[in-house]
Amino acid sequence: MPEEEDLVLGKIAIQMGLITPGQLDELVRLSKEIGKPVGAILMEQGAIQPPELQKLIDLRKISVSSDVAQPPAREQAIVLARQIVREGYLTPEEADQCLRDHVIDGERRPFEQELVDRGIVTQEKIDRMKSLREERPMHCPKCAIGFKVKSVSGRSKIECPKCKGPLADGKPPAAPAKPARPATVAFKTEVMKALEPDRPAAPTGARRQKCQCMICDALFEAAPDANGRVKCPQCGSSFEPRE
Repeated sequence: MPEEEDLVLGKIAIQMGLITPGQLDELVRLSKEIGKPVGAILMEQGAIQPPELQKLIDLRKISVSSDVAQPPAREQAIVLARQIVREGYLTPEEADQCLRDHVIDGERRPFEQELVDRGIVTQEKIDRMKSLREERPMHCPKCAIGFKVKSVSGRSKIECPKCKGPLADGKPPAAPAKPARPATVAFKTEVMKALEPDRPAAPTGARRQKCQCMICDALFEAAPDANGRVKCPQCGSSFEPRE
């Protein structure tokens, strides 16, 4: 794999006019002999500077088979290139070359227009491929947020934009429903509200205390009224609180 990456980097260097094909052959031979990457040898020979080496490495990462994140417009170009490979218009290597040509040229024109101008594919076929892009539901298990992801993205791992964790297929699971109040409690609530006389006001300065309803088990704080009773705000029943 490193030898293949070195060869790709060397071909990009030729395309950028940094070395000749003959120099690449010598660099590959020397790389195998001394065990150093082609890029490192080019640096030692003074053929390139660190910014140029970084650009070569970045260009090498632009590929239909790469998962490396790219700027949005470039990512769309890669998605289109993957579709074109699947349709059989280009091989993966040819698609990679078109993508790198596009970037080296400064991405001045839309990638699809460059493909049309080269005669690789017609605009009608590109429009048809765009129409075939489907979205699939995915969700972040950690954030419980749902997303729609293009199925043609081809990436083995898609990150949540919020927590950067991996997305899972499908919609986020529905939150568990709150248990319904028992029918007997609801019935007692309505009956008690209808039949219970007005509750005497709590004495001035009465101390609020923690209570638990004897009917629905709701927890609340209330001050006893003049008769020493409290009223449950949940079901409406009144009772004498336990100390």
